[in-house]
Order: sequence, then C-alpha cells, then structure tokens
Amino acid sequence: MLTSDNITGKAMSKSSSCPRILLCGDDDSHTRHLGPALLHTLEHLPYHILDVTTLFEETGKAAEEAVIQKIKTARRTLPALLYIPGVLTWWDLVDETTRVVFTSLIRGLDRSVHMLVLMTAHCRHVNLPPEIAELYDNKLGEVYEVRSPSPQKRCSFFKQLFNGNLDSLSDRSSQADLAPILYPKKLKGENRKLRNHVHPADSSGLLGTAIKRECNASGEGPPSKRQRLTTATSSAPSSTELFNSQIEDLVETIVRSTDEWSSHLLESLFSALELTMENSGDLCATVNEHVARYEELKRVKMRPKREDD
Repeated sequence: MLTSDNITGKAMSKSSSCPRILLCGDDDSHTRHLGPALLHTLEHLPYHILDVTTLFEETGKAAEEAVIQKIKTARRTLPALLYIPGVLTWWDLVDETTRVVFTSLIRGLDRSVHMLVLMTAHCRHVNLPPEIAELYDNKLGEVYEVRSPSPQKRCSFFKQLFNGNLDSLSDRSSQADLAPILYPKKLKGENRKLRNHVHPADSSGLLGTAIKRECNASGEGPPSKRQRLTTATSSAPSSTELFNSQIEDLVETIVRSTDEWSSHLLESLFSALELTMENSGDLCATVNEHVARYEELKRVKMRPKREDD
C-alpha cells in the first residue's frame, strides 16, 4: 500500500540528492488523489506549487524567471515541500531555456537541502521525456507508477452502489416475515373476546380453562401450530438471497466491462449510476445502458491517441 512513511523513507535512503518522489502512469489518480493526499499528510510543512498556472500567472515575466523564483522561495522556508503536479502540461509549452533552468535547479537540490520534491506526470515511466526521467532514480524507490484499478478493487468500489438497496430490501423482508406471526396473535385475541361474549356463564369454568390453555405465557398458539408456522416461514424463498445473487451478477457485469478503465472514467460511471438507480425500476437495463455509453466514450477518447502513435 502507498503510504507517506514508506514513500519518504525510500526517497531518502541511499540518495545523494534531496528527497524526491515521482508519481506517474496513464491513470491520472496520482494527480487527483495521491498527490493531494500526500500534501494533506505533510500539511505541517510549508509547501510550494509549481504548475502551469504559476508559470504564466504574471504577464511580462518569463517562464524561467517564475521557476527560479518559486524554487528560491521554497529554499527559504526549509524544511519544505515542492509540489509539481502534471509536469507534462507545461513541459511542451515552455522553451528549451526554461527546461534547462528547471532541471538544473532540481539537480542542485542535494541531500543537505531538507526539501521533498513531489512531481506527477500523466504518462508511463518509459514514455517520460529523458530530462524528467533522469531526475528520479527508479532503483532507489523514487518512482511510483500508478496503474488502473484491479478487478478486485473495481468490484469493491461498485458494490457500494447496491448497499442502500440491499438494506431497504432486508428491512421489507424482515417486516414481511414478521407479519404472519403478528397478525395471528391479533386474530386469536379477537376470537377469545368473541367466545367470552357468547358464553359468559362459563368464563370461570372449564371453557375458560380450555381457552387459557390455547395460549401460553408469550401469547402464542399451541406447539403444533407454532411448528407449522415456523415450517411455513422457513420454507418460503428468501427475497434477500435472490437480490444478493442479482447484485453479484450486476457487479460482475460492470467489472468485466470496465477492464483497463481509468479512475476518472470509473468515478464518472459510478456517479451516473448512483443518480439514475434511485428512480430506475430495471437495474439491469440501467447498468447495461450506462456501461455501453461509457464504453463508447472511452473508445472515442482513445482514438486520437492511437492515431498519434
């Protein structure tokens, strides 16, 4: 599991440079989730962000000047954290001078500088520009490549959609199971009142004794009746078990159809299903429709990448 302790520990071990971490991969969850999570964990440190916005926020200032100023400011507040999210978003926008200045300043941060350089890149490690890849040593544990969620993780993720439906169905099933037990009690009480009304003189005699024997201290019927009632209740099919099997089939369909999907696309599908399932009568049709729609969306997005390759 990716935690702040083993990340910073590996980044600092056997390295002549300052602690540094590169989060990369085709799945952009490193920039949307892991990076902010690390910032939150290390919130006791002053952090400085170097991204496309900070590079071009001041009109008339060259990009290399913004890089120099940002790194100098970070060095004045040691120990500190320098966060560089989505480095590829601005790498191709700046000129060669800015790239050389940036890589030279990062290389100049040696072990004596108590600064963590956290960078994210939306591509695989093998596809990184050489200038960026050389800043991080993969053998020392400074590179973490984030992959798409596994089938087990996708299964756990999408099962959350059906927890509310299963709970409500369990409540309705419990009430239905209790109904045959509660209503006969009420009928027995009404029958007892009717018999007392018809035979008022025998209420304290043999008839009264016979009526009392029909109900024990808990107000239930004779053992034979209780056994028949229990047998009938237990032999009835459980709607909760049937619904559990349907849920497993739906989740399996989603997991099978979302292989190699990015986290962003999975989250979008989850949100769309969550909104429509509340008012949908046919869950199977809803799931299949949304999965097909997002599969087409993924295919459209992947087409330009294949043409570039």
